[in-house]
Amino acid sequence: MRSIAIGGSEYVVEGELGRGGMGIVLKARDLNLDRHVAIKLMLDASGTIDAELFRREGRMLAKLPPDRGIVPVHAADEVWWEGKRQLCLVMGFIEGRSLAHYARDPNFPTVSALATWCAQTCEALAIAHAQGVIHRDVKPSNIIISDNHAWLIDFGISSPQADSSSASGFPIGTPPYMSPEQASLIPLTGLSDLYSVGVMFFELLTGELPFQHQVQNDGWASYLMTVRTEYPPSLAGGPANLGAVMDSLLRRVKSGHLPFPDAVSAARGLRDIASICRAAEAGKIAPLPPIKIIDDLGYARTPARGMVEVGADFSYSPERLDGDTPEWARGSDDTRMDWQRKYRFRNRRLGNG
Repeated sequence: MRSIAIGGSEYVVEGELGRGGMGIVLKARDLNLDRHVAIKLMLDASGTIDAELFRREGRMLAKLPPDRGIVPVHAADEVWWEGKRQLCLVMGFIEGRSLAHYARDPNFPTVSALATWCAQTCEALAIAHAQGVIHRDVKPSNIIISDNHAWLIDFGISSPQADSSSASGFPIGTPPYMSPEQASLIPLTGLSDLYSVGVMFFELLTGELPFQHQVQNDGWASYLMTVRTEYPPSLAGGPANLGAVMDSLLRRVKSGHLPFPDAVSAARGLRDIASICRAAEAGKIAPLPPIKIIDDLGYARTPARGMVEVGADFSYSPERLDGDTPEWARGSDDTRMDWQRKYRFRNRRLGNG
């Protein structure tokens, strides 16, 4: 193990948490305060746009008050690493897995847990929005679940609300989760992040993105045009308020459901869903009807994930998993048997009970 000094404190590096094309994240122990931290290093970025984004992340996090749900930043400095001076952020260490991991796990969580984690994400966003910070990249891989609580990470492309458009002339963010205004290069408000939460919740429930066809078949340019000009699909089934909450997050105003005015309101709606689902999962109320995707013409279909009749027992439909299901849901025969044993999905069509 090697030690490094940052901002007057000494840290013993215990290992790598992750590495990408532009940087690495280290797990280290703060010898002064006897606690674990995460040290984020931006490799070879001095003087580049990436370096400015990295510094911006530190400034954005420093503006936010301490709260469960947003990882604190302890220090920002330069450190000698791999033979060069590198930019670094010392941040709180959150031990857990990303929501993207749970989305692809056959042992995926209950609907009540998914709704709760999305509500907690909105509560973290409410804190950021109150300080004028727009995250701009809310997606499952940027949510860490630790002790059954969601933590919002990676403010690397966040921006002040007054400066939330892209100077590059191209949308900044992750296309499948971008709001219409983010794809249109117009100034953003906190409502843009709530749209991203809606996309994330839709994907977690169904195994599909709202505009799945454009993402898979037509590429990002087509997707960016579609999200600007078309309404996303809605959901039916599940708790009675699921469709209304999803429509408010994804702004299907033609459905008669107004967008949530802020992240606090969105969190409240998601917690209502979690409460109803929790009661169904515990057998305190009757099982809820299976969740269906409703397209723009009003047609209903079973989602790719094979989900969800909350609180009920399921039979298994292997032919459903061989259809348009994402790659993560296919797997081997052993994987399918494991799914059958644990969840016993039933592929139901609307009106077939």
